[in-house]
Amino acid sequence: MSDEDTDRSPDPKAWGALDPEARREQIAQRHPEGSDPLHPEGYPRAFHVGLHVVVEDQLASGHAATRRALERLTSAGLRRHAAMHAIMDTMLPSLIQPGACDEATYADALDALDAAEWLSRRLLPPGP
Repeated sequence: MSDEDTDRSPDPKAWGALDPEARREQIAQRHPEGSDPLHPEGYPRAFHVGLHVVVEDQLASGHAATRRALERLTSAGLRRHAAMHAIMDTMLPSLIQPGACDEATYADALDALDAAEWLSRRLLPPGP
């Protein structure tokens, strides 16, 4: 698995033509296995792949806030795969506590995403 595989953006029309299981399979095939800073040991792979699918669905359907966030994060130097993780992290509160995050709140959270802040929170060990 090369870094290019996880950083490729699927063609939106081709992505939209796939059924949900084919989308999951495509992400699973392109996605690295094993642990690394984005995928700690024991992470729930099936759930994780599902989150990737949701973000790809948002991008393919033209979700403006998701597109803006991806472009801003990659312009700031994040690889596409890491930027997808930042977006997925932003999505988690609404999945953990249904009703806690409406569309406007989610869009605001995406617009507030900052690459350096996300990296310091997500990838660096907590301070003393």
